Amino acid sequence: MSYTPGPWHVSFHGSENCWIVDAGKESAIAKVTKYQDDANTQQANFRLIAAAPELLEALQELLFLYEHDEGCREITEYKRAKAAIAKATGTAK
Repeated sequence: MSYTPGPWHVSFHGSENCWIVDAGKESAIAKVTKYQDDANTQQANFRLIAAAPELLEALQELLFLYEHDEGCREITEYKRAKAAIAKATGTAK
């Protein structure tokens, strides 16, 4: 995959801006700005973005376990997880 590997962390720049930063190279990956004067939503957004590499990896590992159980392939959550991985990796159809 061609995304910047994690871990990512949050770095604040000013009172309204924060950057999601690659821990290895200290390069900016994303910027989260003030969201309709809602600091809680802003903080939730940047935490979710910063966790993206770890979330993708964990989901891929769980799907690997389910791949060996044919009964699990029909579970709605399995299908949703597979679709989310496809969206994140650019392999969605």
